[in-house]
This record gives sequence, C-alpha cells and structure tokens, in this order.
Amino acid sequence: EQLIDVLETKVNNRQLTLTLIGPIQSGYKESLLKRAEQLGVTNYVSIKEGVPYSKLHHITRAFDVGIATHLPGKKAIYNLGATSSNKIYEYAAAGLPVLLFDTEHYQQYLAERDWAFFTDLTCESVVTSVSNIIERYEGISASAIRDITNELNYDSVFNQTIDQILA
Repeated sequence: EQLIDVLETKVNNRQLTLTLIGPIQSGYKESLLKRAEQLGVTNYVSIKEGVPYSKLHHITRAFDVGIATHLPGKKAIYNLGATSSNKIYEYAAAGLPVLLFDTEHYQQYLAERDWAFFTDLTCESVVTSVSNIIERYEGISASAIRDITNELNYDSVFNQTIDQILA
C-alpha cells in the first residue's frame, strides 16, 4: 500500500510504476487498485497473474528495481518466511537493485552490498532510495550480478559447506 502512495511523486523527473506478479487474493487486489484510483495513479500500477518459475528470471530482468519490502512480524514469517529472502537474490541475479524493508537481519547480511537499499516505507525513504538507485544504476546492476556470480550462489556456498563436512 505504501508503495502505491509513492507513485504520486516523481523521482529525478521520472514517473515510477509498480508491477506486482503472482497470486493475490481478489479482495486485496481490489483494495490496491481502489487505492491507486483514489490517488490518480491507476496508470502506474499493474497486477499480473503468476508465471511459471522457469520464465520469471527473464520477466524480472525487464524491470529496474526488485521490491522485497514485506513487513516483519505478524504473519509474514508464516506466509513469506520460506521464500521471501529468495526474492532478494533472484532480483540481484537479474541485475536489479533491491529495495528492502529495513530490518536488523537484512542489515546484518546485506548492508555491505551496494545493490541493497533499505527503507522504512515512508515516501521520503523510498524516494531517497530510488533516487540513489537512479544515480548509480549501471554500477549497482553490475555489482549485483557480480556478487551473485562470484559469491552468493549455491555452488560457492555448497563447496564451502561440503569441505567443512568432509574435514
């Protein structure tokens, strides 16, 4: 909901858009679209059906920023806990900077990554992050791909783990 509110604000003279892909309860979808209509930003919000996972990376690469801003607590751990952090790395693998909800956990593991941008979801915080992304996009994108390719991937983590197990 907070990201829809931000769509009223241009960032670095650019109009932001929000695209959500995946299953969504019809009532919640309608409430998001109603909010967009009330703010006059309907043209900047798109909610699409889920796609096969094998096609998701190709689709993701067409966007500019990955959003992983699920709020901690409440039911997020049960509804998203097993998959939400995967999105962070999927976005980075596609070369996208990632907008994250500012939590101690994510700060601990991702604060040093120049493609991770933390927000409290206030309009000011999101605009500041997106502005920083726009100003350094090419370098951030390359860094995200480099980190996934060289370090944050199954092979590199598995090889370190198996060496410890076998030692």
